[in-house]
Amino acid sequence: MRKIYTVLLVMGMLLPAFSKAGWVDKQGNQVPDSDHMRSVGDLVAQLVITDNESQVLKNWGTPSESVYFPTADKIERNKVITAFVVFGGCAVDAKGNCDLRMQITVYKPDGSIYSKLPVMEVWSDKPVPPNRSLGLSAEYMRVIIEPEDPLGKYQVDTKIMDKVSGDNMLLKSSFTAVESQNTESIEEFGYKMSYFYLAPGQEEFSAFQKSADHFKPRLDETGNGADILVAVMIARISETYGWPIADGAFAARSKEILEGKTDFAKYISDDSQVDPTKLDIWWASFSATGEERYLENIFQYAGQELPKGDTGRMLVIGAAKWSFKANCRQHDKVLHFAKIKLESATATESQKSFLKECIDYAESESMDEQVSAAESLILRGSDG
Repeated sequence: MRKIYTVLLVMGMLLPAFSKAGWVDKQGNQVPDSDHMRSVGDLVAQLVITDNESQVLKNWGTPSESVYFPTADKIERNKVITAFVVFGGCAVDAKGNCDLRMQITVYKPDGSIYSKLPVMEVWSDKPVPPNRSLGLSAEYMRVIIEPEDPLGKYQVDTKIMDKVSGDNMLLKSSFTAVESQNTESIEEFGYKMSYFYLAPGQEEFSAFQKSADHFKPRLDETGNGADILVAVMIARISETYGWPIADGAFAARSKEILEGKTDFAKYISDDSQVDPTKLDIWWASFSATGEERYLENIFQYAGQELPKGDTGRMLVIGAAKWSFKANCRQHDKVLHFAKIKLESATATESQKSFLKECIDYAESESMDEQVSAAESLILRGSDG
């Protein structure tokens, strides 16, 4: 299990308001307590489990009389579910601040503990939401059901503790973990990786991210950096088109790349740090966007002669030559780029010789062992 803040599931609902009598509907009628929604004194709290965290946060931030929370009672393996607590009426201390906390315990289908999280903040050292409005928990839980986790019904118990009034309540909900319905093969995903730039679209981007989540365990198993290339692609697509990165197995790493603050993110963006892995990162970036600047970066090395006595540089140039030649055959855009470079007045004789070789290879009729798209980005990875 992977935890970031806190997560889990239920059914779609419109959140009711509350009064001193507890939860009430839009007509002012009292709503009876249930496992996932209770009241104690002035305090009301509700456990919301969703498979669409970003939509919940978007809806919460949009002013309206009521807030719709998309929820679900099932989750596929490798998909993210999130558990929030909605609250109102917390007691205040002498400074006028609340101190509302929670502890979440998740139980496996066999009743054993899956995870018992440390005490987290619902609303602490903050004034009570004004005008008897509802608040959304400052912390929340995320969970991904991984391949080794059992399928079946998981129970989520959330103990709400008002440290000022001493009131406590226990909220309960559940979700059912099911096998992934994704029937796409790893080879098909490899093709999708290589050719995304040909038909980009927001729906296609969403489908790409879902497929990436599904194949995350397989990508990790390869051990060749394919998981990094997927994160790079998601970051580059989001950066180029302005489409949001969905919550999922690659979200944190992709956002890290976009923010560019960590050493890893700086390495990704620094074109002066070149090794065989950087070549793969450039190819992944090209596949994501179709931008020729990445081809320019690769050709800087592919067009060079192999040096003597510099093993590191030999590896980079050798990998650049191999990948550029292979992709000339796979991608019309790379072949077109090679033809333009061949006609360039700045091309050296060595570069022209290499470009002619690539073009002849791409246009040859003998295609005995054409390198597949999956091999190019997934199987090869950073092996160069």
